[in-house]
Amino acid sequence: MGSVGLLTRLTLLAALLLGATTSAAPTEVAIGMHVVELRSVDVRAQSFYADLYLWLRFKTTGLDDERVKDIIERLEPVNGKFDSKDPTDDKVVGDERYVCFRVTGTFFFVPDLKNYPFDMQTLPITVENSTLDRDDLVFVDDTKSYEKSVAPKSRWGLSPTLAIPDYVFKQVERTVFDGNYPTNFGTPRRTRPARTTRASRSRRRSSANTGATPSRSSSPC
Repeated sequence: MGSVGLLTRLTLLAALLLGATTSAAPTEVAIGMHVVELRSVDVRAQSFYADLYLWLRFKTTGLDDERVKDIIERLEPVNGKFDSKDPTDDKVVGDERYVCFRVTGTFFFVPDLKNYPFDMQTLPITVENSTLDRDDLVFVDDTKSYEKSVAPKSRWGLSPTLAIPDYVFKQVERTVFDGNYPTNFGTPRRTRPARTTRASRSRRRSSANTGATPSRSSSPC
C-alpha cells in the first residue's frame, strides 16, 4: 500500500439522556486526549485500535457527590468499545477535580476511498456522558493543557512516537458543537428529543513520500 493520508478525529460528545431541565448553568468539563498508539487500521472491517490517555477537569463548587460521580464514571464510547479504562490519576487542586484514565479500545469509522491510493481517512474516537443532559454538562476543549506542550500545534494530543505504516500526520483540529438525538429513548419524563454537546479532536494525516520526524510532546497526565 502506498503512502496515503489519514485524518483522525477525536470527537468528544456529551450525550443528553435525562428529561428534566434546570435553570442552573451546566457544568463545564474540560476534556482532553493524548493518543499513545493507533494501529490495526482495517478498511474492510471499518475499525481501528487506539491506546490513549483521557482526562477531565471541572470545578466541584455546588456539585453534590452523586453529580461528581456521574461526571467521572459515566464516560462511554459512542463509535466502539473500551477494552480497558484504568484510572491513572485523581486529585483535587483548589476548587477543581482532575481525573485521568488510560483507555484502550476498538473504534469504528467510515472509509473514504475516492482518492485511493492518496486518500485521507477520518478515524473518530467519540465519547459521551451517558447520564447527564446538555443542560447539566458541556464539554470544552482543554486548550490550557495543550498549550503547555512543547510540540507544535499540529501535534497537540499525539505521542511524539505515534506513527502508522503508510500514513503520515498533517495537523490537529478541535471544535465544539451541539448535536441532537432524534429520540427521547422512551423516557416518560422526557418531552423532547435528547440534545448533545460535542467537542471534536481532529488529527489530519495527508499523503507524503516520507514522514517527518515527530517533535517532543509534554507527558500525559
